[in-house]
Amino acid sequence: MILRTAGQCRNLQELDLSECSHLNTVNMKMILEGCSSLLQLNLAFTHITNATIRVLSSCCLTLRSRSLTYCTSFSDKGLQYRSTGKGCHRLTYLDLSGCSQISVDGFTYVAEACSSLQQIVLDDLPTMTDTCVQVLMSKCRVLTAIFLLDSPYLSDVAFKAMAEVISLTKIQIEVLNCAFCISGNNRMMDSSLKALCRSSLKLSEVQMSDCTRLTDASLKSLGSLTKLCNLNISGCIKQAALKLQHCVQHWKHSDDDAPYSQD
Repeated sequence: MILRTAGQCRNLQELDLSECSHLNTVNMKMILEGCSSLLQLNLAFTHITNATIRVLSSCCLTLRSRSLTYCTSFSDKGLQYRSTGKGCHRLTYLDLSGCSQISVDGFTYVAEACSSLQQIVLDDLPTMTDTCVQVLMSKCRVLTAIFLLDSPYLSDVAFKAMAEVISLTKIQIEVLNCAFCISGNNRMMDSSLKALCRSSLKLSEVQMSDCTRLTDASLKSLGSLTKLCNLNISGCIKQAALKLQHCVQHWKHSDDDAPYSQD
C-alpha cells in the first residue's frame, strides 16, 4: 500500500527505497510510471532483478542519481537493457558498490548508457580489473569524482587510463579488507599518481590509504595540487610527515589555519 501511494506522488523528485525487501518489478513499474519527474532514486540493498532494471531503463527519463549499492540479484543482462532503453541516459551519479557480479561486459554497458556521469562509486568490488576501468574511461569522459575503496587488483594500467581522459576533483583509493592483501595487492605506483596529478590539477580531495608501493616521489606529485584541501595517505609512505613539509609550501590555504606549525 505504501509503495502504491508513492506512485501517486507525481511531483516526487527524490525517492529512497533502500532495504525495502518487498520491492519487485510490478510495484517498481507502478511507482516509476507515476513519478515522471524523479531525479534521485536509491535502491540500495534491495532484490531488484534484470526485469526491474529493464523497467528503470524505459521509465526514468529525468533521473540524475541512482544507487544500486549491494544489489546482487541482477546481472550484466540487466545493464544491457540500460544501454538500449530510452531512460537513465542523463545520470550524473551512479553507485554500484558491492555489485561484484558485474563483469567487463556489464561495465561496457554502463559506459555506453551513462556517458554523462560525473561521479561514480565502485567501492567493495574486489573483482574489478583494469579492463573494467578502461571500458568506463572510454565513454565516461566528464567524470570528476571516482571512488574505488577495496579494489585491490587495479594496477597502474587502470589509473593511467583515468589520467589520459578525465580531469578529477576527487579520488578515493583504499584497500579496506585485509583478507584480500596478497602479494601484489597494492599495485598503484608513483608513475600512476604522477599522471593523475598532472591531468587533474583541480583535485581537492585525495584519499589513498594503504597504497604501500607509493614512495616519496608521490608526495612531490601531490605538491603540485594547489587546490588540494583533503589528503589521506595513511599507511602509504613511511616518514611522510617530514616530506610533507616540503610539499605544503606549494599548497594554497586562503583563510584556513596553517596546515602545520613549527616551533
